Amino acid sequence: SGAGLSAIDLSPGAVLGKSVFADLFPNNPSVQECTRRALNGEQVRHVDTIREHVFETYYSPVRDANGAVTGVISVSTDITQRIQAEDERRAADTRYRKLLEALQEGIWQTDVNDTTVQVNLKMAAMLGYHRRHGHHAHHQENREENYRNHEHWHSAPLRPLCAGTNLLP
Repeated sequence: SGAGLSAIDLSPGAVLGKSVFADLFPNNPSVQECTRRALNGEQVRHVDTIREHVFETYYSPVRDANGAVTGVISVSTDITQRIQAEDERRAADTRYRKLLEALQEGIWQTDVNDTTVQVNLKMAAMLGYHRRHGHHAHHQENREENYRNHEHWHSAPLRPLCAGTNLLP
């Protein structure tokens, strides 16, 4: 449809017969390198920013009946909005994690399968878990008793508090 080309002030008709190296992208080494690699027979996927738009491009060699490379075809998708949305989500996740850790209340989150998803540091401390030297260590003599004292927060059997962390029993 040429929508990606119009985002960088080009049109499908304007690029036909033009050289990627001399005419279209003379100052873009990454586009030139990907084109060279495809001309050498390699299929290439590359993400590049051109005029404030982020494009995901697939470069493929075009071969004749004998298998010799005769050119390159590239298909680009403007993924600018997707990248911006991912950046916004990461920023929101970071703000959420900072808020979660700043709370003076203990938070213990589980999923629909009753698996622990996350626990903030306040909850870990309430249950007798403490950070030490970049790792987590448990300094509670009787964790089951400590857990029973906090049953009103969660009634599932005690399991590691935080998936993917080093909170140890």
